[in-house]
Amino acid sequence: MPEPASAAGSRPASATLIGMALWVAATICETAMVGCVRIVSQDLHPLQVVFLRMFCGLVVLAPWLLRLGAAGLRTTVFRLHALRSGLQVMAMTMWFASVPLVILADIAALSFLAPLFATAGAMLLLGERVGWRRGLALLIGFSGVLVIVRPGSSFNIGWGLLILAAVFWASALLVIKRMASSETSPCMTAWATILITPVLLIPAVFVWRDPSWTQWALMLAAGLAGTTTHLLMGQSFRYAEASAVMPMDFARMLWITLLGYMLFDETPTWHVWVGGALIFAAATYVTLREARLARRR
Repeated sequence: MPEPASAAGSRPASATLIGMALWVAATICETAMVGCVRIVSQDLHPLQVVFLRMFCGLVVLAPWLLRLGAAGLRTTVFRLHALRSGLQVMAMTMWFASVPLVILADIAALSFLAPLFATAGAMLLLGERVGWRRGLALLIGFSGVLVIVRPGSSFNIGWGLLILAAVFWASALLVIKRMASSETSPCMTAWATILITPVLLIPAVFVWRDPSWTQWALMLAAGLAGTTTHLLMGQSFRYAEASAVMPMDFARMLWITLLGYMLFDETPTWHVWVGGALIFAAATYVTLREARLARRR
């Protein structure tokens, strides 16, 4: 996630409000993407849906990629781009496979896990030191998972897929962190889109069903909404600090839960709200703490 460019306290209140509003708008766009994917997933195989999502995203990004040109794609760490793309393929496939199996509130709550897994991975794999504050946050966040899945109750395989998706996405975040010192964000976004789309086509061919015009329209909308989400999140950091915008991320759970209730008659239990709040609070603290430590360094 991009870091704010200026020091804390150097931005006017109006700019901070704009940044917060942009982040809330991003959560609305992400909710729209999830809704489109959920509708299409009722009739098409998840492997085909995840390919359509990336293909339509590529169509949306095509003018920008052409403008970026060959010079913008120049890289010295192609292997890391390939590794990041492979990890993201696994994360996306498991996430899309979970969509028809769980209520949307579960998806929103467990999606907050990725920063926690990334912090744990940095500690275990990269040897980064994690103090007691972040360690406690990790324990609180993972306890939120237990609240949601309630060990001893009937286990939904969709929960397992979401947790594994978070693990793979966290691994991709670690690779992105490794590349950030030498690669630009446009270069990383371009290579991920170019590499992931043809890879996802291979399994999609074996389960292919011709989408209807409505399904194509929904997936194009999902591609546009997903791309807009990333643009709005990046733009929000031009106006506000991470400490201001990150608490706004909980709006994602509110919108997605409301969408599930309105379109699919889904009512989450208190376990989802409590567990999601614990995971979100821990993920927010870890993200802000790492940003603060990075500024000190």
